[in-house]
Amino acid sequence: IIPTREEYSSNFFQNLYSDTKNFLGNQFPFGGPLIDKVNLEIDKKAFPKKYFGTMDEQGKKSNTDNGIKVEQLTNDNNISNSETTLTPEKISSNINPPEVSIRKKYDFFTRCQTPELASEITVQPIRRYGMDAAILFSDILVIPQAMNIEVQMKPNFGPYLPNPIRTSKDVDNVIVPDVKEALSYVYEAIKATKEKLNNEIPLIGFAGSPWTILCYCVQGQGSKNFDKAKEFCFTNPVAAHLLLQKITDTTIAYLKEKVKAGVNAVQVFDSWGGMLSPVDYQEFSWQYIQQIIDALKDDTPVIAFGKGCWFALGEMAKSGASALGVD
Repeated sequence: IIPTREEYSSNFFQNLYSDTKNFLGNQFPFGGPLIDKVNLEIDKKAFPKKYFGTMDEQGKKSNTDNGIKVEQLTNDNNISNSETTLTPEKISSNINPPEVSIRKKYDFFTRCQTPELASEITVQPIRRYGMDAAILFSDILVIPQAMNIEVQMKPNFGPYLPNPIRTSKDVDNVIVPDVKEALSYVYEAIKATKEKLNNEIPLIGFAGSPWTILCYCVQGQGSKNFDKAKEFCFTNPVAAHLLLQKITDTTIAYLKEKVKAGVNAVQVFDSWGGMLSPVDYQEFSWQYIQQIIDALKDDTPVIAFGKGCWFALGEMAKSGASALGVD
């Protein structure tokens, strides 16, 4: 079911909440509004046991016999009871305090590029909550970094590329790297994480779609519409396709090395595919994702996800991907 924009803005989620509560009865874990009342007492009998096996740093269980109680968010956490927006930082500080401690000590890409830190951040939520799978801590923008494109992660701003790709000459200067060398820290993090997981749950690796990576490379930062990226594709399609192919070739080699290092599946995130029309999506995004799927599907399960790409689900379903992520 794909709700319309009007349904999203009106009663879709309220109906979903109501229907789920009615279905689960008194065992539904939210007793009030989803955002402004976060004071939960969950009956262990109602849910799979693994979701309650929180672990401390020594691996000892820290939950009580009566289930997990999530304390109400107060002003002590910089969140008022009436606040209706929770930022990732606010959520993270309440559900994964150890990761917050690491974040305060090391900048973002230091965490990504240090195998010991990336591995530890990956397994922390597994220790605390127990999950069906782990997702390697990393970022989609390690790909352009390896391709000789400078990428920074500015606090309270997000990704920033001081020298965005805007011309054919810029594209010519972009390299297809030796991923074994340029991204070796990722594979070391995978090996360390696999050792910590002890084959108890699978580990998922990921990469951004070529179009999504191009968006950042050309725009130079996050955007609501990636107008500069689209302008580049529409006014200089030859250079755009050359850049997309370079990103695709690098991504395929990167994901293959991830599989060799031990990940059990890979996911391709097309975070900004929905910015394109259905026709432009086929030209500038999907054909490159299909290359990645074709190259990886015999080696490992491939998950394809396109944000806002409802119009391409039919094509995705025939792609050979093992699973589709939908929003």
